[in-house]
Amino acid sequence: MMHPKAREKLNDKLFSVRAPQLVMQYSVGSMVEFSGQTLMVAAPEYWHEDDMYPIHDERLEKQLQVTKFLGFTREEGEKKVIPKVSYVRFPEWYFCPACRRFMSLRDWLEEYRQKAPRDIVETDPHMAKPKNLCCRNGKCRNMHLSPISVVCICEKGHISDFPWVAWTHAQSGKPVCGNPALTLRQDQTANTNIGFRVNCQCGAYASLSGAFGKDQFQLMDERTNGTYALRCSGYHPWKHIHERCSLYPRAIQRGSSAAYFPYVLSSLVIPPFSSQLTSRIQESRAYEKCCDRLRDIVSEAMEDGMTDEQIQNKIRRRLPEFAEKIALEICEDTEKIQEILERRFLEKDDKMDAALSESVQYYWEEYQALSGRVETPHMASGDFVRESMPVSEYHLPHIEGISLISKLHEVKVMIGYTRGTPLEHSFEDAASERLVCIKQKETDWYPAYEARGEGIFIEFDPEWLKAWENQHPAVRERAAIVNRNYRNSFYGKNAHRERSARFILLHTLAHMLIKQLSFACGYPIASLQERIYCSDAAKDGVEMQGLLIYTAGGDSEGTLGGLVRQGMPDTFPSVFREAVQASCLCSNDPVCSLSEGQGRDSLNLSACYSCTLIPETSCSENNCFLDRSMLSGVISDRSIGFYSRELYADNPWESTLPESTPAASAQPKSDHLQILQYGRDCWDIPYAEIWNALSFDAGDTEKQLLQQLRTLNYSGKEKPNEDAEFEVDGKVYSCELLWRESKVMYFSECREEEYCAARQDGEWYCIYSGASGLSVQEILKHIKEV
Repeated sequence: MMHPKAREKLNDKLFSVRAPQLVMQYSVGSMVEFSGQTLMVAAPEYWHEDDMYPIHDERLEKQLQVTKFLGFTREEGEKKVIPKVSYVRFPEWYFCPACRRFMSLRDWLEEYRQKAPRDIVETDPHMAKPKNLCCRNGKCRNMHLSPISVVCICEKGHISDFPWVAWTHAQSGKPVCGNPALTLRQDQTANTNIGFRVNCQCGAYASLSGAFGKDQFQLMDERTNGTYALRCSGYHPWKHIHERCSLYPRAIQRGSSAAYFPYVLSSLVIPPFSSQLTSRIQESRAYEKCCDRLRDIVSEAMEDGMTDEQIQNKIRRRLPEFAEKIALEICEDTEKIQEILERRFLEKDDKMDAALSESVQYYWEEYQALSGRVETPHMASGDFVRESMPVSEYHLPHIEGISLISKLHEVKVMIGYTRGTPLEHSFEDAASERLVCIKQKETDWYPAYEARGEGIFIEFDPEWLKAWENQHPAVRERAAIVNRNYRNSFYGKNAHRERSARFILLHTLAHMLIKQLSFACGYPIASLQERIYCSDAAKDGVEMQGLLIYTAGGDSEGTLGGLVRQGMPDTFPSVFREAVQASCLCSNDPVCSLSEGQGRDSLNLSACYSCTLIPETSCSENNCFLDRSMLSGVISDRSIGFYSRELYADNPWESTLPESTPAASAQPKSDHLQILQYGRDCWDIPYAEIWNALSFDAGDTEKQLLQQLRTLNYSGKEKPNEDAEFEVDGKVYSCELLWRESKVMYFSECREEEYCAARQDGEWYCIYSGASGLSVQEILKHIKEV
């Protein structure tokens, strides 16, 4: 790696990149166009960590096996401290537009040190200042040098300058001369690099014609028996190392998108990791020292050959000491702090389902928190504050739940990049051989960017979605067209993933809502973002059908609440209806509605910038996999749209399933019983404790039943919610336990009236503990496996 003494201080105003860009398109290994020269962002080990601040997301830290992330701009008093990011010079070949000489920076630097005034060389020995990066030929009058626009990349992430000397002599069929001196000319009639002509003083010359073709270097190497060594040099300029590489590179334009595909992972900080106490612990100095010491302990233990269990035991013995020091600093209970430290450094993710992929599992955890399946303690200043809204007040069909997220914390982490071909941003692809990690193995942090804001989460009824997909084969056929185009696309050939009709529906609806909300809440459309939660139980192991529309800013105070206000029952229904109605028409119809593929790689059907597309920074799928016909139908068959009945029927926005719904599909929900609140989710409470809690106020008959229930084996069974509320004919009732997926309610002996009201609905299986002859096996049979 580059020696620190070789670094030169640059002007912070001329050579600065915004914090979000350092995690996205201008992160480690990317080329940044500055005034006068092109630089590449160096490895994070060269950055000034003291100017950065820690960012924590416990879930993501565990997933990526680091102890922290580091953010960029931080406030110190009344001024902002901008981190000193290091750069390296790349590309290294420059030419003079006046005399047309063309050589590497090493040669230009040698000439600079020989011909430039001594006082200038002493103050700027490495020619770092843009004003000194010029030709010292007397006739050129200090003409500013220009970086060449052609570079070479390979699929393993290496990048290097185009082999100008070897290419020029190989094209001429001459051996490389002892002292190559190149000049660069351009055919005045040509507008591209193909018109370049490179001449050497020995008489060799070549153009760039054919240089950008596939396998050109390999073909030339085979034709010349490897004389010119045109294989990839294995160069990583951003960390100044060469690796052994057996591939052949390909030439691209310096500004081509193929030169750099950043690999960024986004995460929401959710309970229990978003609690106020967790944040205070992570912000303490004692916690930072704890992380450093534990990292050293693990490193020393691994060198001594200890097993994982021995390492865990060694960490466990040290945690009480660290917990006490943190408690003294933040004045909190030591036992609570130790519990959080054990969760962070010891607890294995036992809840992780081996059948789920890492990406599905990660999104499933967020989905549970957003939908209220995970209990969120009341915390006025935590990073996640959710309010469950009564769906019955919205009068919107096919929606199972609406949650207003008044405080939301998002963390985006840059972990690597690819060149040539991109990767899907999923945890599975993080292990790909083509992904170049931006940090050294011993470095325990990644660069990150955090934002705080607010959002609206909408959860849809899975039975309606299944019935819609089963009833209309046309929507599955349209999804198949999109998937076929994706498999044939540049991205799809390197990342295999099927998008269901349900996903396209949710994604398109998210776009329509973002456009409509931007009119209503005052946020510019580029400030709103989407997060799609969609999976199928049969394929992915869990079922998700929801979308989050949110806005987040880099300010520590977050946003102002305008988006959450639009999610209230008095405003959101009209926003939702107008968004769906907007899908019916497009100014480009009928061309847009009849399209069989438009947009990038034909990955959209009825979707264009006039109706559905939004800024790509707002879209999680780069404005792909969209089709508004999924919402409102096609011209030839309006009935296939998910909201066709609401849009075109005599009684619009009426929540009833079509009569032609297949028998195999789920039956429509009854209007007789409406769930108001699902109550507290008991996913983390053992069944024995659940039944034991009910026995305190139980009668003799119920106590005998509960005693038998405590002895049963519930392995794999769904966990219930406590104290759910429901409405029947305008009257509100409650039950002790409710299983959402299994459609089961449990009533104690004192709730006979509630039991009688609920059982009339017919959709829910109701258990009354006061009933004679009630079998515990019958209860167990009705609780689904999860």
